[in-house]
Amino acid sequence: MREIKFRAWGPNTKHMWDWDELRHIDLLTLTTVGEKILMQFTGLQDKNGVDIYEGDILFAHMNEALYVVKHGLYIHSNIDNDGESPDCYGWYLHRTSDHSENYGESLEGSKKFLESKGNIYENPELLPNHQ
Repeated sequence: MREIKFRAWGPNTKHMWDWDELRHIDLLTLTTVGEKILMQFTGLQDKNGVDIYEGDILFAHMNEALYVVKHGLYIHSNIDNDGESPDCYGWYLHRTSDHSENYGESLEGSKKFLESKGNIYENPELLPNHQ
């Protein structure tokens, strides 16, 4: 069974709360700090044993590309027996250089080739469209 945990980004405070901090903060304190963006743990780790969360930026050693971890409905890049790309739901890797928002690779099958480089909130300079 996958471990359920989160981290949270505070866009006003520019602070990332990790799971240990979130677990020990009372709800009143958490709600008075300001807006938060929650990111869920995928249940997987990268090749170095670092937990992978939604919004993480991962480097794929197999093709030397950067990917962002997303969750939702996506079109899998592999073609099925009918010659179609199947729709899938779950954690997926969105290639940062790909302009098709819902096109991706399964996170589960690629984790041993991936290395965490940061996340979209603390490290936006890693993204190609960063201003």
